[in-house]
Amino acid sequence: MKSKALPGALLGAAVVALVAVLVLIFLPRSADGTASAPASVLAYKSLTEVATAFADQPGAKYTGSVTAGEMKINLTDVEVSASGDLQGQIKVGGESAEIIGVNGLTYAKGSASFWKSQLEKPKMNYEAVASGWAKLDPATFPNLGWLLAPPNLAFALSNDEEAVDLESKGQPVGLVDTPDGRFLPAGLPDVIVEGDSTFVSGGTMRATTGPDKNLTTVNGPITQTGGERVEVDISVEPIGPNEIGRLYDRIDAQAQTLAHIPAPYLSPNFDASGFRLTVSPCSPPVCEYIVTYVARTPNATQPGSITVVGDMTLTLNDRPVGGTCTRTVTVPLNGQGETRCPFTVPNQDGTLKGDVSYVFTAYVDQDPTVLTRALAANEQISTAQAEGIWTPTGFKGDLAARDYNLQVTGAPSTYTYVVNDEAFDGRAPDGTLLMTFGPGYSANIGGDGALDTGWAGTDALIDTARAQIKAARSTPVRWVFAEQDAADATAKTLEDNGVRGIDIVVIPPAG
Repeated sequence: MKSKALPGALLGAAVVALVAVLVLIFLPRSADGTASAPASVLAYKSLTEVATAFADQPGAKYTGSVTAGEMKINLTDVEVSASGDLQGQIKVGGESAEIIGVNGLTYAKGSASFWKSQLEKPKMNYEAVASGWAKLDPATFPNLGWLLAPPNLAFALSNDEEAVDLESKGQPVGLVDTPDGRFLPAGLPDVIVEGDSTFVSGGTMRATTGPDKNLTTVNGPITQTGGERVEVDISVEPIGPNEIGRLYDRIDAQAQTLAHIPAPYLSPNFDASGFRLTVSPCSPPVCEYIVTYVARTPNATQPGSITVVGDMTLTLNDRPVGGTCTRTVTVPLNGQGETRCPFTVPNQDGTLKGDVSYVFTAYVDQDPTVLTRALAANEQISTAQAEGIWTPTGFKGDLAARDYNLQVTGAPSTYTYVVNDEAFDGRAPDGTLLMTFGPGYSANIGGDGALDTGWAGTDALIDTARAQIKAARSTPVRWVFAEQDAADATAKTLEDNGVRGIDIVVIPPAG
C-alpha cells in the first residue's frame, strides 16, 4: 500500500476547518429539526479563537505565580517575547531577584540571601554570586521564557492531556501511515464556558478574557518538555512591538556581562585536593605550605572555571603559628590549580600541621556575540508580521511523536503552523519552519541506506518535502529527527529524488 501525505491545500483546509469538522461529526438536531452544535464544540471554537489570537502576540507581561514541584515563583511585571526572551522581577521563598532570559537560559540578580535560599551549599561564596548576574540551574528552575512565550501559553490553554481523548482516533490526516501520522479527534473536547468570559478545559485549565476577548488570566497545569508539569496562576497583558523593542534593548545591554558568569548550581567535588608542606619536617624559620585544588565537575557542560578563596593556617603542637595566609586560585572546570603560602614558625620540636578552609564560586563562559546575534534574531521574529497561522489540527497518534513534537517546537501536536496552505509542526525562534520526526523511522531503512521504497511513508515524505519547500518560499525549512540513521536515510532519499532545500538535523529525545 502506498501512503500519501494529504495534499497541501487539502491539509491546510482540513486543519483550518477542524472546528467545522467537529461540528459536522457531532451535529445533533434541536427540537424543531434544525442543526445545532454541541456546547463543548462551540466552547472549543471560542477558546481556539482566543488562543490563536494570543499566539500571534509579539509578547506579554505577567504577574502572578508559577509553581514547579515545591518551588513557587512569584512574578511581578515579567515581560516575555514571542521567542521566549524575558525580563522582570521574581520572588522565591520570600527573597526577591531580577531575572532575564536569553535564548532559553535564565539568569538572576539577587542578594546572597536569595541564593542561599536556593542552594544551601556551605562552601559557596554567596557574596561573589550576588555581585551581579548568575545563571539559574536549568535542571531545576523552570524555563519561564518557554512556558510564558505567547505561542506556548496559547497552546497550553487547550490542555490536551485532559481535554482531548488522545486514544480515540478519527479520520487520519497529514503524514498518514508514518510514526507522525495525525488523526482528527473521535470524541467531543472537554471544554466549557462559565458565564461569558471563563473557559475551563479538561476540568483543570481556566482562562478568562476581557471585553475585547483578549486573554486576561490563566490558571492551571502546563506540561514542559520532558513531561514535567508546572502550575501557573497569572494575569496576562499583551504588549506590542514598541514594548518588545525596549525589552530587547534592556536584555541586550546585559549581554557582555554574561560572558563569564557565576553558575552556582554546579557542584565541584574537591575530595581529590591535597595539602602538604614543602619539606616534612620543614626547616624553620620559614615553612612553605602547598595547596592543590582538584575540581571534579561532571555536570559541567560548557567551558568555565572555579575561583577558590582559601585560608591556610598552621599549628605547632596544636597551637596556631604564623597567622593566616589567604590565596585566590582559578581552577578550570574538571581541572586543578595550585598555590603556595610561606609561614614563619618557631624553631622548636613538635608536630606541625596544616589546614585549609575555603569558599568557591563556579563560573561558565559563553560568547556574548552569540547571545547578541540570538537576541537580534529573536526580536525580529517576535515583532515581524507572522508568515503563517497557528491552527488547531488533528493530534499525532503516537505518544512518542507527540512528546517529541512538544520538545522540539514548544507546541502540542494538536496545533500546526500553516504557511501558504501547507502545515508545519512549528517554527523556531529565528523563524525557521520546523517538522519533527520522532522515534520509529529507523525500522524503514533499505539496504542502500535510503528510506525503503517499499515502505508506505517514503513517498509521503518526498511529497511533503516538495510541497513545504514551495510553500516556504525564501523561509528556511528544517526537519528534526530523533534518530541519526533515520535522518541520514531521509537526507539520502531526498537527494536521490532531486529534492533540495531541507535542512536535516538530529536532536535526541528528552529523557
